Amino acid sequence: MSETNAAAVDTFMQNLQERCEGLFYMSESEYPLEPFIFEVPDAAAITNAEVLKLAGQPQESFLEVVDLPYFLRNQTADVPDADEFIQDITRRFRELQTYMQAQLPDVKVYRIGKHEVQVYALGKLNQTQLAGFKTVSVET
Repeated sequence: MSETNAAAVDTFMQNLQERCEGLFYMSESEYPLEPFIFEVPDAAAITNAEVLKLAGQPQESFLEVVDLPYFLRNQTADVPDADEFIQDITRRFRELQTYMQAQLPDVKVYRIGKHEVQVYALGKLNQTQLAGFKTVSVET
């Protein structure tokens, strides 16, 4: 990777880290959003089987793919009579969603499992890297 590309990746990850800092995905529990990068041979040709492998999950794992706005719909929704703290969290989730959609072509959310769901929001950062955030959604 060239120095220019490495600098662009570093800048992207720093910006993503800042946007994820202090955000928790709310389900039946709360888990932080953790930025990450996966190295892959061809980011444009990623398959569900490769995502399972990258996530360290068995190939027979239940996998659902959704778009980012759908996944974050509860975190970005207006809450009537919300206090200032909730309004700020909602705004930050919206900014994170906008940033990821602008910076990562074809960002998708891979949900692995059924009750303690491992979640990977992934998009193509460049030809050999997928980036985004991971979290957990507890659903019983």
